[in-house]
Amino acid sequence: MPLTVLNGPDVRSLLLSLTRQEVREIQDKVASVLREYSRGAQDELGQVQQHMVIRQQDGLDSILMPLHSGGDAGFEVMNVLEGSGQQRRQSQPASIPSPRRTSNPGDNQGSIASVPPEIESSPSVPSQRTIEEHPSTANFDKTANTESARDFRSGYLTISDSFGMPAALINTQDVIPFRSALCSSLVFARREKVEAITIFGAGRVAFWHIRLALLLRGSQIKKVDIFNRSFDRASKLLRDIYSPEQMQWRSGVKFAAVSPSFIDYDRDLKHSVTNADVIFCCTSSKEPLFPADYLIMPPTSQKGQLISAVGSCRPDTAELDPLLLKHATEGHRHYRGGTVVVDTLDSCLQQAGELVQAGLDPLRLVEVGELLMVNDFAQRGKSPDEKLLDWIQDGDVIYKSVGLGMLDLVLGKEIWHRAMQKGIGITVPQL
Repeated sequence: MPLTVLNGPDVRSLLLSLTRQEVREIQDKVASVLREYSRGAQDELGQVQQHMVIRQQDGLDSILMPLHSGGDAGFEVMNVLEGSGQQRRQSQPASIPSPRRTSNPGDNQGSIASVPPEIESSPSVPSQRTIEEHPSTANFDKTANTESARDFRSGYLTISDSFGMPAALINTQDVIPFRSALCSSLVFARREKVEAITIFGAGRVAFWHIRLALLLRGSQIKKVDIFNRSFDRASKLLRDIYSPEQMQWRSGVKFAAVSPSFIDYDRDLKHSVTNADVIFCCTSSKEPLFPADYLIMPPTSQKGQLISAVGSCRPDTAELDPLLLKHATEGHRHYRGGTVVVDTLDSCLQQAGELVQAGLDPLRLVEVGELLMVNDFAQRGKSPDEKLLDWIQDGDVIYKSVGLGMLDLVLGKEIWHRAMQKGIGITVPQL
């Protein structure tokens, strides 16, 4: 069987070319896997496999993971860097002028959108870089230390044919961030109100969350606030969004970039978080990105919000204040009060720092696959729990994900087949 090779630009261009309908088709396949996983069909789908770590030089670790899902098999390699992230960032020259304050100090709305006009007229970010830094953000007291968090640098996915030989070799620099955003969108797509979005991070994970949110619900989104420790990185993300080829899917949406260097950062942060309908956390922060009090105190506590935390995936990292998760699961026995949704229960209880530090009762967690099954009942005219459906649509929902490797295999197969249909990539006739 021929071997198809898809490099980083190939994958990115294909993902950017996906239409709303194509994304929904891929969503359905990912949702199907998650439903079956939550039904306990791990044996048929593919058990979560143990991974192997190879220590390379200069702090680089190569993580090797065997994958199988249904009748498909393959393996994935992720190269991550331990530590020294801040030193690398400080060594790079700034490319954007310092942020200018253009609003009146008393105007809460104006204090957020203080992005230099040069951003809109700047050329777009180069489509590919061999290595991209992982996004980092400051916590609410501006002392977050993300230097020792794992920093995803590069990786690839190999899909095997029925004889165990490689049939596809795919660069995963955008596959993994796209998968994270796609899983977040399964809950996001069911929300009633999505006008205001707050996002932490400015890397590929943040980009794909914005991209899919606007592709799926763009006509309903009015503003997107981007918070990132480095204003340079947030500005690069905005330049990418404001590039001419992105005009159609960002039309009518107001974007703002905010960093701790802003004089009114604390006020901007609180205003954005408390007024957001959706909050996406896409960082490797070791400290909470904002205080729990912002959301658990009236009047914000009466506002239904979706919070998706997908960036941290180790017990010593936490994007959300553990107090926020405790509030969502203790003393609130109605769906409206909030419950924590996870991609996989076992993995999140072991790897999600927020859940580990909060010491949550597993009985107060629900897998996203279980929620999708409830939605299926409703579509088939059966009688689901109406309170549960109401909660999914407009209650306080916290979604925590650490990633499920078999989904990379499912997504990789979709990318591979669509690439072959569109003539994208390189074909090696015989390996």
